[in-house]
Parts: sequence; C-alpha cells; structure tokens
Amino acid sequence: MQRIGVLVVDPSPAVVDGLESILRAHDVQMVGTASSAEEAIDRARELRPDVVLMDLEMTHIGGLEATLSGHYQAIIASGWAGPIRGYQACGGW
Repeated sequence: MQRIGVLVVDPSPAVVDGLESILRAHDVQMVGTASSAEEAIDRARELRPDVVLMDLEMTHIGGLEATLSGHYQAIIASGWAGPIRGYQACGGW
C-alpha cells in the first residue's frame, strides 16, 4: 500500500517539526514543507501531495484563501480559530 504524501504549511519551524514527528509515527510521508501560503501554492503544484496540512492564519494570503485557489485536498488547522473562521473554512458565507 502506498503511503499518503503530505505537504505541511506553517510559518513556525517548531510546529512543522512536531507535525513531522506525528506523521512519521503514523507512517505518513511528509513530502515537503512551506512557510507561507504563497509558497504552499507553488510547492503543491510542484510536489503534488495527496493532502496539504495548512495553518489557517498566515500573513498576506491565509490558509483558507490558498486552499480555495488550489486544486488539492487540504486540512486547515489553527490553534486559535474561533467559530467564525471555522464556519468560513467550512464553506459558510
């Protein structure tokens, strides 16, 4: 069975390192990283991951906007997103 390839997008190197450890423990392959939404768009086109794991709140373009501009499956996460941003991420508004 082929391992799932994940692109991890977060501006914090500590978060990226922690997620890499979690993914590795579950036999999921981290195919690349990006520290901004702009970089994530380019890296997703280049690497063609199965899933993009992206922070919701980043400077310039946020995770939600980057996800909507791409053609890939994404999991958007945030340590502090309230119900309004969560609702927007689910397609509300």
